[in-house]
Amino acid sequence: MPLPAVPGALDEGLDGYVAAYMQAMNAPGLTLGLTDAEKTLRTAGFGYANVELKQAVTTDHLFQIGSITEFGPVTTHHLLTHTSGLPDNLGLFSADPAARLAQGFKPGEHFHYCNAGFDILGLLAAKLDGRPWRVCVDERIFKPLGMSRTCGVITTADRARAAVGYEAFWDDQVYPRQGKLSPAPGPRS
Repeated sequence: MPLPAVPGALDEGLDGYVAAYMQAMNAPGLTLGLTDAEKTLRTAGFGYANVELKQAVTTDHLFQIGSITEFGPVTTHHLLTHTSGLPDNLGLFSADPAARLAQGFKPGEHFHYCNAGFDILGLLAAKLDGRPWRVCVDERIFKPLGMSRTCGVITTADRARAAVGYEAFWDDQVYPRQGKLSPAPGPRS
């Protein structure tokens, strides 16, 4: 697996941890950003942006980010920590007007990865800010931090820099650690 150049002993320990974590989680690749309150301390790419092509992750690759009230109210904290109780198998808006996101457990009781929660957070941020999500995140986060190569929405012009997303190969079975992965479909529109 490709690892970044290691400038010091502290970075060597961190890189070893990241490599072991990636192996344990069967993560093909990731980027790391390490900051303090004043500045960026380090950025690094680990693993592959595209496993089949053996294309190493760089800090220029883009990664898609993508995570009601039956059991109780959902807070922004629940959405941010994947403890809302919402499922991850549906988009936020369904073509069926009768379809609803149904909680599987009381918010805060369990961790369950949920992209729908982050869809909700994006809509909330856009509503509160009065601008579309991509503009809000660019103006409030990326520009003040000098993140000029990062974007709130991956567009056609950015696709060449986008890392391939991966998901469990079998979507009808419980995913085992180190299970087979498959390229994920593109982002939902």
